[in-house]
Amino acid sequence: NIKKKITPKKHRRLLEINSRHTVYVLVHPTEFLRSSNTGHLLLRSNGAKGRMLIVGVPKHQKVLESLLADPQTVILYPSDTSISIKELLDRSRHSASSTSPNITVKDRETKDGSEKKFCAAGTEDGPSFNIIVLDGTWSQGRSLRRHLEKSISSSQNLSSNAVEDAREVANSSGTGESQDLTFVHIDVKEPSLFAPLRKQVRSDGCCTLEAAAYCMRELGESDVADNWIHNLKVFVDTIRVQSRGEQLYGTFSDDERAKMTAVKRNLEPPF
Repeated sequence: NIKKKITPKKHRRLLEINSRHTVYVLVHPTEFLRSSNTGHLLLRSNGAKGRMLIVGVPKHQKVLESLLADPQTVILYPSDTSISIKELLDRSRHSASSTSPNITVKDRETKDGSEKKFCAAGTEDGPSFNIIVLDGTWSQGRSLRRHLEKSISSSQNLSSNAVEDAREVANSSGTGESQDLTFVHIDVKEPSLFAPLRKQVRSDGCCTLEAAAYCMRELGESDVADNWIHNLKVFVDTIRVQSRGEQLYGTFSDDERAKMTAVKRNLEPPF
């Protein structure tokens, strides 16, 4: 069995992520179909704690609208109104010091396919955020942002019970009934590790998985960030080797690389 023989060693496979935050990848339909998309990789290494939401899928839109009704939901996307992760944490600490424990939405699928359950969450280590990561090119990202802004008004059209729950959540968190979107940005100082596979049009540009990793690092979860960066290196090396290129991050031994190249059409990625 060729596939079994060339499967990379266990420590070279994708590392699982254990975070108190939940990551949702909002992906543009065109980006979803690209083989180099890292949103898939982000979720595969995040286990069951996370979900990909594709714009245009009705069921996914219901989940998105429920998330946007939760004050603990933030959107990772730089804009004129976005705040830093430090500002986000400062706001959360200020709110927590004068109110009840953090409340967050958890998407739980009901029999009719809707996902509108609200429940308490949070840990002793800090608040638990729902982080929506926009997945696409910069042009697609702007389109995704417009979609979010339209969806926030749609989130007001939840069932009467869900709306009442959302208001209770907002009031208990000290945010009132405001449904304004909270955008956050990260500080990118290093060249993208993903650049060998896809050209970056901005000096501070990075792929979806890198953006999530930087966000986690600024949230204080360095181990999560390091594991995601490791997984990205595995992904980049895998694609380059299967395309008969040179690996950049030393993921595979020379023997493994040679075997992968020889059977690249039949090889399943090591994740």
